[in-house]
Amino acid sequence: MSDKLLREYIQIALNESSVSGDPYRATNGAVIPFGCDDCVVDLGDRLEDNTYQRDQCPVGTASRTHYNGVLSLLRKNLRRAKKINELENYPL
Repeated sequence: MSDKLLREYIQIALNESSVSGDPYRATNGAVIPFGCDDCVVDLGDRLEDNTYQRDQCPVGTASRTHYNGVLSLLRKNLRRAKKINELENYPL
């Protein structure tokens, strides 16, 4: 087995053990698996909505700083969800 293939298997195992299958509550209240297609779409919608709300706040305010923190967390979760989605939809 090549080193690259071994690394890919290890990465898949780490992703599955840490996040895959965890429940995610969508904005409509439905509980869905983290990383599924609906989860990725929902996180993208949340990111877009919160970006709009942040942009309505004046620069330098506590509200804008709060939204920046929320946006950072949403971006991180969206990256993780996309990675899991890709691994589940395109197995080796």
